Amino acid sequence: MIIREAGEHNTWCTPGRDPRRLVLLSNHKVAGASPQTGYTSDVGCDVLVVVVGPDRFAFPSAQVRGIDFRPALTPVPLVPPYLLGISSMHGTLQAVADLAAILDARRPAGVGRYVVNVTEGDLAAGLVVDAIETVVHWPDAAIEALPATDGAALQAVAVGRVADGNGPITLVDVGRLLGRVAEEIAERLLGTE
Repeated sequence: MIIREAGEHNTWCTPGRDPRRLVLLSNHKVAGASPQTGYTSDVGCDVLVVVVGPDRFAFPSAQVRGIDFRPALTPVPLVPPYLLGISSMHGTLQAVADLAAILDARRPAGVGRYVVNVTEGDLAAGLVVDAIETVVHWPDAAIEALPATDGAALQAVAVGRVADGNGPITLVDVGRLLGRVAEEIAERLLGTE
């Protein structure tokens, strides 16, 4: 069943018998070339917009592996508090982290309903969010720098911000976010805090 088609860029569906899971079927450049990754193209980027408390964030659609309802989690000792636990994503163990806690967002940690599964290279994680808003295409020119008043946690992993009729949306660099999480976990496990 097709869930959403954003312009001619993305097609999302629920595969098989599990209507709780969304999967990106296709992600193409406007010119019809290969799928995009990140925010470095000359034609912009297709992004998934999510809600965390009163804040809105976006991830490149090419780095989103799927969306699930928040699963039961198994706690993991000695990890940062924002790492809520691990879950099985179709037979593969995956870390699940609270995006609000990682980015110091303005909502209590641990209350999100959905998990957005993101990947960059060998790194992958599920990120807990409150709501899934839309999939949209933004030209590179629409992306503005973050204001200096944004916190250090957000500055470290954000690419920029786009404003639409509903307010600002912070564009998250998935590679930087997952790299930061992986480094913090390694520091705690190796005792090098």
